[in-house]
Amino acid sequence: MADRLPPTSFCVLARCGRELADTYEEVLTRQHDAGVLQIIDRGAVTTKKEPIRRWRVRWGQGAKAVRAVVVITDHDFSQDELLCLVRADAPHAWTGRTESPLFTLGLSDYPLRDSIMGYHFFACEAGKGPDFAENLAETITVDMRGTPLLLIPAQGDLRSVYGRFSRATAGVLGSLELSPELSDAVNALLPEHLRTDSSEVRLYLPPGCDADQPTLAIPAERLHRPAEWGRLAEASIAWSSWRTDSHAFPLTVAMWDRFLNEAWAGDERVIIGGADAPSAAVRWITAPDESGKQILRQRLKQSTDEADSARTRVARLQDDTQRLSVQLERSERSRRRLTDIVLRHRRAHHDAVTALRRTTVGEALRQADDARAERDLYAEELQRAEDELDDLRRRLAWQTAALAELGRPAADIAPAAPTRFATFADLIDAATAELTGLVIGDQVADTAASLDGNLRTPRWLRRTWNALSALNAYAAGDFSGDFTSYVDNHGGEFGLPPSLVARWESRMVDTTDRFRAARTFPVPTELDDSGWAYFPAHIRIDRGGGVAPRMHYLDDTRGRTGRVHIGYLGPHLPSPLTN
Repeated sequence: MADRLPPTSFCVLARCGRELADTYEEVLTRQHDAGVLQIIDRGAVTTKKEPIRRWRVRWGQGAKAVRAVVVITDHDFSQDELLCLVRADAPHAWTGRTESPLFTLGLSDYPLRDSIMGYHFFACEAGKGPDFAENLAETITVDMRGTPLLLIPAQGDLRSVYGRFSRATAGVLGSLELSPELSDAVNALLPEHLRTDSSEVRLYLPPGCDADQPTLAIPAERLHRPAEWGRLAEASIAWSSWRTDSHAFPLTVAMWDRFLNEAWAGDERVIIGGADAPSAAVRWITAPDESGKQILRQRLKQSTDEADSARTRVARLQDDTQRLSVQLERSERSRRRLTDIVLRHRRAHHDAVTALRRTTVGEALRQADDARAERDLYAEELQRAEDELDDLRRRLAWQTAALAELGRPAADIAPAAPTRFATFADLIDAATAELTGLVIGDQVADTAASLDGNLRTPRWLRRTWNALSALNAYAAGDFSGDFTSYVDNHGGEFGLPPSLVARWESRMVDTTDRFRAARTFPVPTELDDSGWAYFPAHIRIDRGGGVAPRMHYLDDTRGRTGRVHIGYLGPHLPSPLTN
C-alpha cells in the first residue's frame, strides 16, 4: 500500500468519454461566472500521447475553504475514453454529512465510471442479463478493483437515506441494486465470507484494504437510520485518500501533490474582464514563475490567520478566567459559611448528647435527633458546594494552562479541595470492607490504578464511590426491577443519573470476538463453572476527556451468589468507536 494522503483529501479516479476534454472548460467557466467557485489557473504537460491537462480552483472561506484540481489524461486501457482525476483538500476531514466536490466542480453532468470495472458513480444501476451474476462475483473478488462497491436492496423506500448517501460519496464508490434472485445467483459463486444478503445493504471495500473488516453491512432492521449510512459513507471517503490505482494510472502521493500544489511551466491564470474582453468574461494570461512568492504569500496568510485566531482565543480565555475567578471566590465564601454551620450543628449535637445526662431521656433524644438531621442536611449541602468548587478549580486550571501556552500570565490558583480517597487503591479497599453487597474482582485494583494522577481523578473517585454505593444499596435491598430501573427511581439519592448506566453493549461489541473478549473477566465458580463471565452492563464514570472511565458490573442478585460483581474499573475498553 502506498503512502496515504491526509483525511482532508477527497480523491477521485474515473473514466469518461472524450467529450469531457472538449467541453469541461466551458462548464468550469460557467461555474466561475456564477460565483460557485473561482478558477486559479490552467496548465498542461506534453506526453507521448495526449497532453495532461489540469484546472486548479477554490471555493468557500475560512473553515469551509476548499482547494481542488481536475486533471484529464489518456486511459491506457481504452482509446475511446479518458481518465479524470480529482483531488479536493479542505481544512477538515470529509464526512458523510458533506457533499461530494464533484457537484461544485460541475462534473455531475458527465457519466463518470470506475476506472477498472466501469460501474457508474452518479447512479445506482440494476443488475440485468444472464451473465450479470458472474460479472458481479468477479467484481467483488477481483484484485484490480480500485473503489468500494455498494449493494442495496431493490426497494423504493430507501430513496431518502440513499439520496443523502450518494450526494456525499459521488466519485468514490459504485452502487448496484440487488434482487433476491441475483443475490442467490451471486452467492453460489462467492466464498462464504463474501456472500450477499438481498435484505441488507453491504459495502465491499477494495481488496488490499487495511480496514479490520473488508465488508461493512447495514442489517434490514436498521436500513432507515441515517447514522448507519453515514458510517458506510465515511469508510468509502476515507478509502479515497488511499488512491493509487496502479492498474489504470500509476499514482503516488507525490504525483497528487504535483497536480494540486506545484506550478507548471506555461500555466495560465484566469482574470475577469479587461481592455479587450467584456466586463464579465473570463480570459487567460500566462502566469509568471512566482512559485516562491506564492509559497511565501500562503505562509504569510496562514500565519496571519493563526495570529488572529490566537488573539481571539486569548480574549475568550481571559473573559472565561475572570468569570471563573468570581465564581471561585463566591464558592469559597459559600464553603466557609457552610463549614461554620456544620461545625455549629456538630457542637449542638454534642451538647444534646451531653444534656441526656441532665434532662429527661425523651427531651434529650429529640434534641439530639434534631441536631443530627440539621447536621446531615448542611453536610450534604457542603458536599455539593465542594463538588462545585472542585469543578470550578479544574476549569480555572485549564483556562490558566491555556493562557500559559499562549504566553499570558495567570492569577495564582488555590489548591483543589481534598477528597475522601486519595487514590483508587484507597477506594477499592474501602469498598471491599464496607460494601458487602458487592464482589470486587482481584483484577479491578490493577486497572483502576491507571486512573490515578489525572486532573479529573478527584471527580472520578467521587463518582465511582457513588456508583458502588448505589449498586450495594440495590444488592442489599428488595427492589423488584433491575439496576437500571433502580437508578431511575433512586439514582438521585446517590448522585447517579440514569443516563450514566448502560444495561448492555452495542450489537457490534457483542458479536465481535476481540471486543467481547475485552469485557470478559474472572468470576467465582459459584457464579459460572468456567470461572469467566461476559460483563456488558457498565456505568460511565465520565463521558469524555479522552480516558472516558467505565465500570463493568454483572448483576447476580437473583442468582447463586445473590450479589453484584465488579469485573472492571478503568479507561474505556476497545470498541468500534475507540479503535
